[in-house]
Amino acid sequence: MNVFISYSVSDTELVRTVADRIKSKATVNYWNESQQPGKEVWPTIFGWIDAADLVLVLITDRTIARALAVGQELGHAKKGNKQIIPLVAKNVPSAELGFLAGITYIPLDTENPAGALQTLQAEVDKLDQEVRRQQYAMQMQEKQKKEGIVVLAGLALLVFLLSKD
Repeated sequence: MNVFISYSVSDTELVRTVADRIKSKATVNYWNESQQPGKEVWPTIFGWIDAADLVLVLITDRTIARALAVGQELGHAKKGNKQIIPLVAKNVPSAELGFLAGITYIPLDTENPAGALQTLQAEVDKLDQEVRRQQYAMQMQEKQKKEGIVVLAGLALLVFLLSKD
């Protein structure tokens, strides 16, 4: 499973804590840790979002100051119909959530994030199970398709051999 985290670079330590909590179930990308020198910023970030099964957005009072970049990331995620889970610090007024207003979010105590991280871990676990189910279903469909091709090839060979007589 792939997760992208959108955040303010001022919250990098908190983002590391979040990433560490879920990295056993997911490949986690966020700018400060995953950037590659020499690569253009937005195509890289949009690629991570496109590949993500889940987009987390960490919203603190510092994120509000960086709203333009976070807004671009979330706009791209919404356009791609990505599941978005906001983690919202308790001191952020709901009026500052923009188009995320109305989306159920996980309340975040930035001084003691344990409760929010536990809730997030449960959501990541559920999504990981769903992603695995979807991958298994796709593998089974591919297997059935290949088996069908083999059966058809066998029938074609049998018809060919019988028509030679």
